[in-house]
Amino acid sequence: MFGLASVMAEFQPGGGIKPYWRFDATRMLKAEGTFGFFYLLNEIGFILGIIYFNFKEFWKCYKAGPCVYFRGYWNMAEVLVIVVAYGAMGIYALRYVELQRLLDIFDKTYGNGYIRMEYAATLDFYFIYAMGFIAFLSTLKLIKLLQFNNRLKLLGDTIGHCWNDLRFFMVSFFISFFAFTSVFFFMFNIQLEDFADMLKACQMCFSMMLGKFDFESMTRANALAPFLFFVFSVSTSMVLINLMLTIIMSAFSEVKAILLNRKNKYDIMDFVVFKTRVLLGMDIEPKLNNITHPVHTNIKDKKDDEEFPDKVNMLLAYINDTYFHGQLDLKNTQALKTAVHRDMAKSGMARSGKRSASRSASFDRMFGDDIGVTPNFTHSAASWGRSTSA
Repeated sequence: MFGLASVMAEFQPGGGIKPYWRFDATRMLKAEGTFGFFYLLNEIGFILGIIYFNFKEFWKCYKAGPCVYFRGYWNMAEVLVIVVAYGAMGIYALRYVELQRLLDIFDKTYGNGYIRMEYAATLDFYFIYAMGFIAFLSTLKLIKLLQFNNRLKLLGDTIGHCWNDLRFFMVSFFISFFAFTSVFFFMFNIQLEDFADMLKACQMCFSMMLGKFDFESMTRANALAPFLFFVFSVSTSMVLINLMLTIIMSAFSEVKAILLNRKNKYDIMDFVVFKTRVLLGMDIEPKLNNITHPVHTNIKDKKDDEEFPDKVNMLLAYINDTYFHGQLDLKNTQALKTAVHRDMAKSGMARSGKRSASRSASFDRMFGDDIGVTPNFTHSAASWGRSTSA
């Protein structure tokens, strides 16, 4: 562990001294022993992994074409990780060379010589920033797992569904936001430390949107501050933020309605186990042309035959209640035929003797030829079909 101290004083032309100080702690020497060996293995694995993914992404880009390849967000994230990783390797090499030079000076002077470590510390900080950026993008890649579950996939689908609307909204939002930031910067850059530069002004405006501000100091600094603050609050917090929430909520309701009827693509644990087996050579991933589709056969169910008599009884009961007001006796076939013929005669539906005979024959086949024969609706559909055909 090394401690770095930077203390400076700037003598201004108009008089006075502006001090500057910074103290940092950094670890430039690797650990020794077992942990150091493990650390070295991780570094070698990182380099080999980056080289492998470099060839993999290059092959994907070659097969798909650069125009198609760089349209995907995850492809751009992969390329960015690879580029930053190579930059981190270069910074690591420069830091190692600089550190060896400093250690040589330290050994020659027995620790009593003057050693400037600002360059080595700067390289170390850049290396940490690069590794942090790689870890950030690699963690974001876990969002790809959202595609395996509808509930988790809801977030990604919602953002994708309203992305076009959000792009136009963000254009108008940032135009309005930077307009107010510029106004506050030119009004308060001399009086207030929070608006000393554009970066601090942007940070303070975001804090004002979240409700964190010092209204009294702004009022003392400029008389127009209350009016501008009121316009800023109405324009951003009440109008633009609510508009953004409306866009997201509308897309959320639409996507939720779509996902209700969609099944999960995979079970995540089964998918991980299967991919691990494929990677280890214990299983083979099926090709698309070998996928078998289910064969549908027209096999009649026994339950349909058993339910057929009940369905016929329900139909006759419905006809009796609807057209005959419950006056028919469904167990007396002769009464059924007499009532039907009487109703047909009243309504003028009898056209000729041949048609009447045909209808009578059909009723005879349905309700039985002899008087007093009651149709049996309790036996199976097969025996019912044989009796009616007879």
